[in-house]
Amino acid sequence: MRYYVSGAYVGDRGIMLDNEYDRFNVRIKVDATLSKKVKAGINISPTYTKKQKATSNFMDFYRTPSWMPVKHNEVTSAITGAPIGSYAYGSQFNNKQYTGIDPITGKERTVTANPFSTANHNPRMIMDTDKRYIDEYRLNTSSYLSIEIMKGLEFKTSDGFNVSYVEDARYRDRDSRQDGITNQGAYNSALKIDKYVI
Repeated sequence: MRYYVSGAYVGDRGIMLDNEYDRFNVRIKVDATLSKKVKAGINISPTYTKKQKATSNFMDFYRTPSWMPVKHNEVTSAITGAPIGSYAYGSQFNNKQYTGIDPITGKERTVTANPFSTANHNPRMIMDTDKRYIDEYRLNTSSYLSIEIMKGLEFKTSDGFNVSYVEDARYRDRDSRQDGITNQGAYNSALKIDKYVI
């Protein structure tokens, strides 16, 4: 009898927050000589994968003004009226009075402005309040049976199956992406089984 056992782990962290991938897999292979003319073997390979998906993409960070903090400080709190330490986002700065020097006249001028055209919240707030996790379980197996009927003539059969089960869970806090959006939760699962015989 011959056997082989191996295992592996892969861990990957992306450049963005909440972009994580972990995979564990094991492989077991056994070959046995049952008699002078009969051989059999089995191969089992289970895998578990855990992913955390980023819920905001890179472009959202790129579009966010560099001067706007993730959470309000004393200056932005004074402009918007939002509490210090709460998340800052574009629409809070709309319909506010801003005072500055007019580049044409050189005189001080106060205007009511809407510097942002989006109702979306800042991407870091979205990532902190919107989470998505994917768990995937896989099992691949195969086996064979070989019988020597006579010299030079052999009968061989093999079969196997692949099982895949995926769970996808997501949760969003209230006002996660925009004001007025209720909290949400979603859960999906899928089971797939493939079998073959040769």
